[in-house]
Amino acid sequence: MTLVSTFLSLAMNNWISPVKFFGKARPTNAYDGNFCQFANMVHANSTRMGCSYKRCGDQFLVTCLYDNGTIPNGLMWEEGEACQEDDECTTFYGSECHDGLCDFVNIPGVKLNK
Repeated sequence: MTLVSTFLSLAMNNWISPVKFFGKARPTNAYDGNFCQFANMVHANSTRMGCSYKRCGDQFLVTCLYDNGTIPNGLMWEEGEACQEDDECTTFYGSECHDGLCDFVNIPGVKLNK
């Protein structure tokens, strides 16, 4: 593992560690303003993200941008049974079922439907 991938992995683990430690306060998956980084990573309507990093001496900064962020009281993910077939994935046109989760597949020239 390279130094960069080690720091990226540490950053992402730091973003989810509060949820692992404290759990979620609400019984639903509504975003309540806490755990912003985690909420962005699991947001159901995020289909694209980009991350960047900068190393300054012994400091390392990682930031990521998402195409759709969470909004207060909005659902972070869609609940339901695990998919078995591609045709069960209806949130975004052309999505495919992989290991029980619907994965968005970018089809050039096709607009997303919601």
